Amino acid sequence: MKFSTLLPPLFNEPGDNVTREEAIENGLWIATVNLWLITDNDEGSIIYQVRGKDKAWAPGKLEVEVGGKVGADESSFQAIKRESLLLN
Repeated sequence: MKFSTLLPPLFNEPGDNVTREEAIENGLWIATVNLWLITDNDEGSIIYQVRGKDKAWAPGKLEVEVGGKVGADESSFQAIKRESLLLN
C-alpha cells in the first residue's frame, strides 16, 4: 500500500506516494487517523491496546484502539472505516 507524504509545517500533500517502509526509513510524514473508544462509566476511560512487539515503531507501547495510515487513494473517512472493520 502507498501513502501520500505530507510537508510540514502545514502538512499539505505534495503528491509523492511512498510505502510505509520508505516513509519510516526517510523520516517522511504521512496522514493517519485515530478512532478514540471511550467507555461508558463515570470516569470516561479511554481504551488503549498494547502494540505488537514486532512493530517497527514503538513496539510494545500503548496506543489508541483503532487507527492507521491513510492510503494515497483513500479519504480519512475511508481509512477509519477500513481500520475499524474489526469492530463490526
